[in-house]
Amino acid sequence: MGASAVASCDKVDWTAAAKQYDNVGEMPSFVAQLRQCADMWSATSIKVDSSKLQGKQLEAFDLVNKHFSCQNQQQPLKVIVSGTAGTGKS
Repeated sequence: MGASAVASCDKVDWTAAAKQYDNVGEMPSFVAQLRQCADMWSATSIKVDSSKLQGKQLEAFDLVNKHFSCQNQQQPLKVIVSGTAGTGKS
Protein backbone atom coordinates (compact mmCIF):
# COMPACT_ATOMS: atom_id res chain seq x y z
CA MET A 1 0.00 0.00 0.00
CA GLY A 2 1.49 3.30 -1.04
CA ALA A 3 1.80 6.41 1.11
CA SER A 4 -1.02 8.15 -0.79
CA ALA A 5 -3.41 5.26 -0.03
CA VAL A 6 -2.58 5.44 3.67
CA ALA A 7 -3.04 9.22 3.68
CA SER A 8 -6.48 8.90 2.05
CA CYS A 9 -7.54 6.39 4.74
CA ASP A 10 -6.70 8.94 7.42
CA LYS A 11 -9.35 11.27 5.99
CA VAL A 12 -12.21 8.79 6.28
CA ASP A 13 -14.77 9.36 9.05
CA TRP A 14 -15.11 5.72 10.10
CA THR A 15 -17.72 6.52 12.75
CA ALA A 16 -20.05 8.06 10.19
CA ALA A 17 -19.36 5.22 7.76
CA ALA A 18 -20.28 2.63 10.42
CA LYS A 19 -23.61 4.37 11.15
CA GLN A 20 -24.94 3.32 7.75
CA TYR A 21 -25.12 -0.24 9.08
CA ASP A 22 -28.02 -0.52 11.51
CA ASN A 23 -26.84 -3.72 13.18
CA VAL A 24 -23.21 -2.84 13.95
CA GLY A 25 -24.17 -2.53 17.63
CA GLU A 26 -25.26 -6.18 17.62
CA MET A 27 -21.73 -7.41 16.87
CA PRO A 28 -20.78 -8.33 20.48
CA SER A 29 -23.89 -10.48 20.91
CA PHE A 30 -23.42 -11.96 17.43
CA VAL A 31 -19.88 -13.04 18.29
CA ALA A 32 -21.07 -14.46 21.63
CA GLN A 33 -23.79 -16.43 19.83
CA LEU A 34 -21.24 -17.88 17.41
CA ARG A 35 -18.99 -18.89 20.27
CA GLN A 36 -21.90 -20.56 22.05
CA CYS A 37 -22.81 -22.47 18.89
CA ALA A 38 -19.18 -23.52 18.41
CA ASP A 39 -19.01 -24.74 22.02
CA MET A 40 -22.24 -26.66 21.56
CA TRP A 41 -20.98 -28.19 18.30
CA SER A 42 -17.67 -29.27 19.82
CA ALA A 43 -19.52 -30.83 22.77
CA THR A 44 -21.74 -32.82 20.41
CA SER A 45 -20.38 -36.19 19.46
CA ILE A 46 -21.28 -37.54 16.05
CA LYS A 47 -21.45 -41.31 15.89
CA VAL A 48 -20.41 -42.92 12.64
CA ASP A 49 -20.81 -46.59 11.85
CA SER A 50 -17.58 -47.07 9.92
CA SER A 51 -18.61 -50.63 8.99
CA LYS A 52 -21.00 -49.06 6.45
CA LEU A 53 -18.16 -47.21 4.71
CA GLN A 54 -16.26 -48.77 1.86
CA GLY A 55 -13.10 -48.18 -0.15
CA LYS A 56 -12.06 -44.54 -0.33
CA GLN A 57 -14.82 -43.54 2.12
CA LEU A 58 -13.22 -45.69 4.80
CA GLU A 59 -9.74 -44.38 3.93
CA ALA A 60 -10.95 -40.77 4.29
CA PHE A 61 -12.75 -41.57 7.55
CA ASP A 62 -9.63 -43.23 8.98
CA LEU A 63 -7.46 -40.29 7.91
CA VAL A 64 -9.71 -37.73 9.61
CA ASN A 65 -10.25 -39.91 12.67
CA LYS A 66 -6.50 -40.46 13.09
CA HIS A 67 -5.80 -36.74 12.69
CA PHE A 68 -8.30 -35.67 15.34
CA SER A 69 -7.37 -38.49 17.71
CA CYS A 70 -3.87 -37.03 18.09
CA GLN A 71 -3.96 -34.67 21.06
CA ASN A 72 -0.78 -32.83 20.03
CA GLN A 73 -1.97 -32.11 16.49
CA GLN A 74 -1.15 -28.50 15.68
CA GLN A 75 -1.44 -28.45 11.91
CA PRO A 76 -4.92 -28.24 10.37
CA LEU A 77 -6.04 -31.15 8.27
CA LYS A 78 -6.58 -30.06 4.68
CA VAL A 79 -8.53 -32.51 2.56
CA ILE A 80 -10.16 -32.13 -0.82
CA VAL A 81 -12.97 -34.58 -1.49
CA SER A 82 -14.00 -34.52 -5.12
CA GLY A 83 -16.58 -36.44 -7.04
CA THR A 84 -19.89 -36.06 -8.77
CA ALA A 85 -23.22 -35.98 -6.99
CA GLY A 86 -24.29 -39.22 -5.38
CA THR A 87 -20.82 -40.69 -4.99
CA GLY A 88 -20.81 -40.71 -1.16
CA LYS A 89 -18.77 -37.61 -0.32
CA SER A 90 -20.98 -36.67 2.63
